[in-house]
Amino acid sequence: MKSNYYLFAIPLLFSIHLHAQSIVTLQPRNQGDSMIVHARNNLDCPVFVALTPTDSFPDGGQYQEKLVIPPNDTVARLFYYPILSDEDTTRLKVTRYFNFLLTYGDPYNLNPDEDFLYTLPFQVGKTYQIIQAFNGKKSHNYDRSRFALDFNMQIGDTICAARSGIVVGVKEDSNIGGNSRKYQAYSNKIVIYHEDGTVGHYAHLKQNGAFVKLGEQVEKGQAIGLSGNTGYSGGPHLHFVVRIPTEEGEKAIPIKIEGVKDKKLRKSHKMVKRKK
Repeated sequence: MKSNYYLFAIPLLFSIHLHAQSIVTLQPRNQGDSMIVHARNNLDCPVFVALTPTDSFPDGGQYQEKLVIPPNDTVARLFYYPILSDEDTTRLKVTRYFNFLLTYGDPYNLNPDEDFLYTLPFQVGKTYQIIQAFNGKKSHNYDRSRFALDFNMQIGDTICAARSGIVVGVKEDSNIGGNSRKYQAYSNKIVIYHEDGTVGHYAHLKQNGAFVKLGEQVEKGQAIGLSGNTGYSGGPHLHFVVRIPTEEGEKAIPIKIEGVKDKKLRKSHKMVKRKK
C-alpha cells in the first residue's frame, strides 16, 4: 500500500533508499573549504529527486531543489555547503540538512498510453476476486493508490507482469505483516518501469518470493513472483497499481485490462478471469 522512504548515512557515503534498496548514492567531495556532493542514480530508469532544506542547512550552502537523474548516471553538485568543523569532512549530515522525495521516473518527460490494455497480474486460466477496487474505502482513497486493485490471491500464488518493462525495484526480505499502517515499510514488492514512463507496483509478496532481479527485462504475462501477506495487509492478497511520477510524488492512474469491463474495476468483490 503506501510506501515509505528510508535514509541511511555512513562516513563519506550516503545512500537514499526506497523499499530497502539503494536508489541514489550521494558522493561527497571535500574541495577547499566546501563539501560538494554529487548524486548517482543506481537504477535503469530516471529518478526524480526533490530536496527541502531544514533550518539546520548551513548558511552559504546551495542545492538543486528539483531535478531528474538519468538512468545509471551522476548529477554533479546536487548540493554543497561550507565546512564549519572537522566533523563536516568525515560525515554527511544530510538527515539533518534535508528532507528528500524520490520518485521513479521523469515527471517532465511523460506520455502515458491511456489506451494500453494490461493483462491481469496472474496466470492464464486463473480466476480471482477483486477484494478492493478503484477508490476503495479501506485504503484506495488517496493519490498513490486511488486506482489500485487488490486481488484475493493466497500466499504462494503466482504473480505475472501486467505489462512489459524493466525491473527497478525488488524487496523480498520481509516476513512481517499486519492490518495497520505501522507495517507499511515491511511490504515485499516488485516495481516495473514501462516504456511510456508509467510504473507498475506489485505489493505484499511472500518472503523470498521474487523471481526477477533489478535491471531484468520482463515481458507481459511473465511470472515474476509469489503472492503473500507482508506489509500493511489485512490478509493474503496482491496489491497492484500503476503510477506516474509528479513533482509532489507518485500518483495512481486508471488502467484498462484485457477481457475485463471497466465497471468491474470500479466495484469491489467482482470475480475476474485471465483468459489469455
